[in-house]
Amino acid sequence: MSPEEKKPEVRLYIPGKDDALCATLFNLVFEEKITPAFWHHKYAQNPDGAWAFLTFVEDKLISVSGWPVRRLKVDSETYPVVSMSDVMVHPKWRGRYGGRLGSIARPLWENIFKKASIPFGVAFPNPRHYLVGKRFVRAEDLGEFKVAEETFTRGWKTSFIAEIFRRLKCLKMKLPKNVRIERFSFSEPPFEDLTKLWQKVYPFLKVTYVKDIQHLLWRYFEWERFLPEKRRVFFLIRDEKTPLAFISLKEILFSKTIKGFELEEILTTPEKAQIVLQTARFIALRAGGHFLRYLISPALGLSASKMERKAPVLWRTFAYQGERKFLKERILPRRWHLTLGDIAV
Repeated sequence: MSPEEKKPEVRLYIPGKDDALCATLFNLVFEEKITPAFWHHKYAQNPDGAWAFLTFVEDKLISVSGWPVRRLKVDSETYPVVSMSDVMVHPKWRGRYGGRLGSIARPLWENIFKKASIPFGVAFPNPRHYLVGKRFVRAEDLGEFKVAEETFTRGWKTSFIAEIFRRLKCLKMKLPKNVRIERFSFSEPPFEDLTKLWQKVYPFLKVTYVKDIQHLLWRYFEWERFLPEKRRVFFLIRDEKTPLAFISLKEILFSKTIKGFELEEILTTPEKAQIVLQTARFIALRAGGHFLRYLISPALGLSASKMERKAPVLWRTFAYQGERKFLKERILPRRWHLTLGDIAV
């Protein structure tokens, strides 16, 4: 730090006071349009808790690192874990303080996580934030997932040709036998069915974030009130009358005429995963989609497609008292049920 630079000050996010500041910096850094109300919902109303650490220079917000808390089921145990999220530095302040701005808040959050008995944290960074996690968080590699992108049409970057192939595909693709799909509104979710579904799915998943009705309300149905432009659709999939799965599909606009869908959530048992994925393809195709993007969840037995990209996973222990090697073996990616919606928190 040069003599003329002021010393940064770090403090915890204060709900109600800092929402507009954080949302403004988020929109500047990521070129998004979130509102202070959404930031407040994500951090102040997370049912599992959350921390955000704000760095100021002379009352000017220059950096934020967000750490939402999630309940992670690992075999028969459930841990409160943090996830590195919303790490951002004001563009005018990048590279200042010897490039150490991202680590200035580290002593504070390390101490807080240990006192709060947070055993460990995980992160699913993009390529830029991967280096941030390694350097400033001192996180280690845990492994990687793969993200599949299935195209339903040939030449799909040309809208006219793509639409022809999409319609031909629609004629060929059928809904799996005995499967019924029910679309529902985020304002009227089927509470009883979703609760029963989670209770049914829970024992089959070795490593997964807890996705009870409390979490689903916060993560999907209530988020929709703040981000309606994301255009999500929710479906309950039944095998005749029995709830088989819950899926959330988010529309992605590739161009003015080409769109696809991201399978944000797929909550089902490994036995039914392929049927549910085929149903998601059917829904996306009939809704005018030219491609479907989803995370290849090893725990559900989903296989890779022709197009895929890697999604790295980082981890770091805080207050964990057991053997790190044993813990690491239990949370390797091959044991996880993870979705794109989990990564985006």
